Amino acid sequence: MLKYCFTEHWLNFHKIHAINTNNFTLANAFRRKNSDHGGSCIFVKQGIMTKDLNSLNELGEEKSFELSVIKLVGCAIVVIYIYSSPDEKIDTFFNKLEMITHKLTGKHQNLIVCGGWNINFLQTSPHTRELNNLHLRYNLKYTVNISTRITKTTATLLGVVITNEKKCVNSLRVMGLGLSDHYTQIISISIAEFSNIPYRINKRQFSEANVKEFLHLLNQVTWQEVYVESDVNAKFSAFMDAFLYCYNNAFPIKTVHMKQYIAEIFLQYLEHMHIRPLKDSKQILFYAHHIDDILIIYNTESTNQDNLT
Repeated sequence: MLKYCFTEHWLNFHKIHAINTNNFTLANAFRRKNSDHGGSCIFVKQGIMTKDLNSLNELGEEKSFELSVIKLVGCAIVVIYIYSSPDEKIDTFFNKLEMITHKLTGKHQNLIVCGGWNINFLQTSPHTRELNNLHLRYNLKYTVNISTRITKTTATLLGVVITNEKKCVNSLRVMGLGLSDHYTQIISISIAEFSNIPYRINKRQFSEANVKEFLHLLNQVTWQEVYVESDVNAKFSAFMDAFLYCYNNAFPIKTVHMKQYIAEIFLQYLEHMHIRPLKDSKQILFYAHHIDDILIIYNTESTNQDNLT
């Protein structure tokens, strides 16, 4: 699996960036600022290069068009994930969906458009007719044609996966995971070989300076927002908001290429196992490093080493 997407994650900025899933990292997300619940997000497998499409992200709007979008680098595939609340500005949803489709198909991009739009595609309605007309204009194809939400009294198709290039879709499964009343859609796609793409990961730096900054930020928090709440869940939410604000500011996520990351690990090992003991015993007079350059000046009176650059 290269990526997975969620709608209605209900998380704010700090909470969604604190999510830690094995081998996956947050690539793009929409978070509500003026109301609760909702939202959309896309996680990708570590090592998969993605490109932000900021000009498209600007189309996102609370409730009516909650948009997450990324481009998979190395292949012309754009993944668009949208959540739209029930009975919310449906004209705004259709207008923005056409804008984003028109812009990307004009650049010959392969699109995978998915999400929860709260439109039942198994039932003919003015909304489904409007979508069918849009699909005809841009040669879009439905890939899901069975129910994705089943209750005791209803069976509806609310979660969709739509593409303009069916050749890139190998298979699609609809599966109930028992985590929601909405079923999961699992899509297999054909993409270019990623072996020639530089491997990168997202990581946080837990250096001594970062830890000091974290403790300093925590020391500045009054926790007044926690004390004024009477409900235990509200107290916990207020605590987590304040804590995660300090955590994310002190330990920001940074993207590093694997070559650079390995170099950092080697440098940390060198400093811990070799440099620090020799500095403590006065066998090293001076040590400095900058990017790939390392300078070590040994004390020739206490070692057999000459100057090493």
